Amino acid sequence: AGGVSSSSSAPSEGGQQTGTPTPGRGDHKCDVPVAPDKAFSAELPSDYRFETTTRGVIYPISAQYGPTYKPGVVGYCFAHNPTGAALAASQGSTIAGDTRATEAELRGLYSSRIAADLQYAPDYNAERVHARIAGYDIENYSPEKATIGIVVLTKDSEGKNTGFKILMTVVWEDNDWKVDNN
Repeated sequence: AGGVSSSSSAPSEGGQQTGTPTPGRGDHKCDVPVAPDKAFSAELPSDYRFETTTRGVIYPISAQYGPTYKPGVVGYCFAHNPTGAALAASQGSTIAGDTRATEAELRGLYSSRIAADLQYAPDYNAERVHARIAGYDIENYSPEKATIGIVVLTKDSEGKNTGFKILMTVVWEDNDWKVDNN
């Protein structure tokens, strides 16, 4: 069990629009190199930046740790280390509510067990929120499975800030971290 925490400074806005529906990861092969001294590292990537979902949730990404392949809205191919697991969990905790994401993209985000039963029903009338991923805790890590505590900050309509942590489980499947629920 790890106890590494990472946090960030104020994020910038930067969502990505997509013009044509994408099939998800398809047959793209993930191979994100990880230096031997970073195999069990949970450090905040030096190249992190932020993206924003259509609902207004801001989450971190990294060119080095993932996602390194992003054919549409959902990114794939995260580093096989705690940092990659944390970034995959961060995206997984936010992107499912993005109305630009296709069903095929979302299926590629989840483990095969979850994807098989995925019920895709985008909520185009959902309100925008003011929330951002502010950090993560590596609650438990092995090369096959990780439990990540995602720290979320929200601001209500009166400007009051609230913070909370959600636990996300990701599993290593098909050379990538996939969201799972056990």
